[in-house]
Amino acid sequence: MLRPYQQNCLDAIRKAVLTGRRHLLVHLPTGAGKTYTFAHLSEALGAARTMIVAHRSELLTQARKTLAKIGVDSELEQGTSTANPECATIVASVQTLKNGRLEKFAGKIDLLVIDEAHHGMAPTYLHLVRNFPNAIVVGFTATPFRSDEKELLDVFTGGIVFSMTIGDLTRKGYLVPIKTIDHKVSERYDPEEVFAAHQKYAKGLKTIVFCRNVQHSLFVAGSFLHHKVPAYALSGDTRKEDRTKALIRFAKGEIQVLTNCGILTEGFDEPTIECVVLARKTESRSLYEQMVGRGTRLSEGKDHVKVLQLIGVPPIPVLPLSQRPWVRWLKRLVWLLTLVGLALWFKNHCSMPPESESESQRFSHVFTACKLRTKPSKRAPVITILRYSDNLTKIEARQIGKICWTKVEVNGASGWCGCRLTYDIPANNTIGELLSRAARRLRRHRRSVREIPCGQTLAGN
Repeated sequence: MLRPYQQNCLDAIRKAVLTGRRHLLVHLPTGAGKTYTFAHLSEALGAARTMIVAHRSELLTQARKTLAKIGVDSELEQGTSTANPECATIVASVQTLKNGRLEKFAGKIDLLVIDEAHHGMAPTYLHLVRNFPNAIVVGFTATPFRSDEKELLDVFTGGIVFSMTIGDLTRKGYLVPIKTIDHKVSERYDPEEVFAAHQKYAKGLKTIVFCRNVQHSLFVAGSFLHHKVPAYALSGDTRKEDRTKALIRFAKGEIQVLTNCGILTEGFDEPTIECVVLARKTESRSLYEQMVGRGTRLSEGKDHVKVLQLIGVPPIPVLPLSQRPWVRWLKRLVWLLTLVGLALWFKNHCSMPPESESESQRFSHVFTACKLRTKPSKRAPVITILRYSDNLTKIEARQIGKICWTKVEVNGASGWCGCRLTYDIPANNTIGELLSRAARRLRRHRRSVREIPCGQTLAGN
């Protein structure tokens, strides 16, 4: 049965989709039941075909088990396992899809769910999203902030539609409180010092230890084993069968301490964990929250989780500007002001009289000064010097080469001008009329405005 906040999350996604937003991001902390929530998303949105994508085998297995619990059949697209494109629910590895197995699903997916969506800026995910332009894309993550400069909202353009923190769920009673213990050790995180700190503050508690690297993980596990404490070290080199057996023994309590380096930060759910030891440095708040979140799930007889910090705590990330509501409104205001500015510019520079009006209209110069000549030629004698403030009456026009010569009358004298003229706009013209006139003028006279004749300088009218 869905928890109230999980139902609120589904309602928020459905409401956003109904308003036309199609690439959405959901922030739920570790232990909030992200997998259980998005397992119900297909039904909530009425999607005919759904694809759930993740980057690790543990996440894919977890998704399929959760779907099976609620009575949803799914097929796996990973390695040697292939899914029927007509299947209603497909669980797929993003690495498998990039190897030429994406085309068979083209145009057949209505809903694309991305687990651990903070990886969504990777090229594999970007390629995946682009190949489903008509699908609704929803990303779920416990850590919406990245340590690099890339913005998740560049992919999930609909923004964060639902967000909860560890503190929110702890106050509501869905996660256990965190008891933090700071203990300084050497920068090398000597295995014996890690063991001594654990025995001082968390002796006998079921523990996972996050280490600096694979070798450090092995040494820390060796230190616990040397002191007769059941321990096991996991790494990327551990065989899948051995890893599965170790996790089963850990869940049963046969292994008390499980050490690792970057293996148990995602896709690992063990509610009975009583202590988390942080024996490595990190500047990423996202990684810090993922490590701590491994021990916050509810379990019988567990009223809190101890977090033994042997590292400095990274700062809480500042919300990116693009995710702040006032910035979104400011962007819209800037666009509005830009459009108004363009409309005013067209009004002052690109207007023309209606096509139904006669050629005999009042015109003004767009140059500071211009020579009125007896003939349409730069070599013809000059009659007078015109100013941009002079009001001219247009008599006729003639195109010679790249210059549009205009015969005008001013102060009783008539002659030829090789400069561009602008129509004196009536005060009651609307912006729509001005823009349409500007478009017609640009179409009809685009050749005459490619360059300024005689090298003279433009000035505002």
